[in-house]
Amino acid sequence: MASQAFNIAKKYLSNAEINPQADTIKVALLMTNQTVDNGTSKDCDNIDAFSTLDEFDGTNYTRQTLTINPAVDDAADRAEAIESSGTTKFSGIMAGTRAIDGALVYLHVSSSDTLNIPIGWVEFTADITANGGDVTITWSSNGVWTLS
Repeated sequence: MASQAFNIAKKYLSNAEINPQADTIKVALLMTNQTVDNGTSKDCDNIDAFSTLDEFDGTNYTRQTLTINPAVDDAADRAEAIESSGTTKFSGIMAGTRAIDGALVYLHVSSSDTLNIPIGWVEFTADITANGGDVTITWSSNGVWTLS
């Protein structure tokens, strides 16, 4: 299934309960057994609510913080683009149990995933097999996500 935004994040962003520039937004890599992208997962209101997270388990892996730039107002279509600094790098990660399927972007509230709010799932165009090198996500110049 394709990339998606989670309903709880849409609600929180619309009500200004998430401030992408002030809050800590993180990225977790998920492997191919994840269920984050199934049809019912878009209604999950915290990371623990996914039936199978399948977070990457290779040596040297840690969740990374996403740097968010100020929102850009696109007057042509009245959309708000939330933009990152360009890339997120996971340095020197070794092979995991399975290949990496994509990235989960979330609001980091606590070390407990029962409090962390999923924002979006970004499915990679091809699975990535870590081999000790860097895994770098290059975010679209149009933004990490767009509210319209």
